[in-house]
Amino acid sequence: MERRIHVRRRNFLHALQRLQPALRLPRLGRLGAKTLDEALHVGDLAILIGLAGKQLGSPLLDFGLFDPRYFSSRLGLNLVYPVLPFHGKRKVGRRSGDGFLTGDILDAVHAEAQAMWDIRRILGWVRAQGAPSIGVYGVSLGGYQTALLAALEGDLACAVPGIPLTDIARALWRHGPDLIIRHGEHVGVQRDEVSEVMSVISPLSLTPRVAHERRYIFGAVADRLVPPDQVRDLWEHWDRPRIVWHSGAHVTFPRDQKVRRMVRDALSESGLAPREGAVAT
Repeated sequence: MERRIHVRRRNFLHALQRLQPALRLPRLGRLGAKTLDEALHVGDLAILIGLAGKQLGSPLLDFGLFDPRYFSSRLGLNLVYPVLPFHGKRKVGRRSGDGFLTGDILDAVHAEAQAMWDIRRILGWVRAQGAPSIGVYGVSLGGYQTALLAALEGDLACAVPGIPLTDIARALWRHGPDLIIRHGEHVGVQRDEVSEVMSVISPLSLTPRVAHERRYIFGAVADRLVPPDQVRDLWEHWDRPRIVWHSGAHVTFPRDQKVRRMVRDALSESGLAPREGAVAT
């Protein structure tokens, strides 16, 4: 009989002081964290932070990406799913994620700073509850945040960015509508300058603090949204840790046995989950 999974949603107000308070970003202050945790006894189990991609941020979508039946019921982990700025209940447009990478460039900078503050506050909370160890696994935009967090938090048990976006300016010039890109360049918006602005929140600009043997990456060779060169750049910047390449596209990796095995290895080698063969079914 499958064990029941208990879900709690927790909200808190932020106290982040922006360097430029005049730049008001709507609804960045309220964070809903969906925690798979019966009551508050997180000290008994390790924590896995699951960071979803753009346009996610709801239980239906996040649970599909980070399956609680596997990570919680089978591996015995507590799961925490932070809701990123502009996502889920924090959305400001019609769709979850509207405004994150689709508006003013400085909005993205401040939103990413807010995301790091939110996630690190969650880390502080679960540590205060006595969590023995914490790992982070993120996909796509969540992979970007996983890589960035690995440069800020050195005591993570593991950091697993999957199909990670790593260079926002390059992605904007690759995927942005040609008319908008050409208009921006006509009025003086240059890619090099955008790259310089975005470098303050780029995982490629910061030295990773998580130990080399606790870094894991996977990418997709046919990914047109986050092409392999973005994944390769993080792999090079991280001094070439273990990497797996999925022979598919951006959203087809969940069934890839190589990817599943590497994620499982990351959790077991870091001590978050039991070794293969020691898992109760």
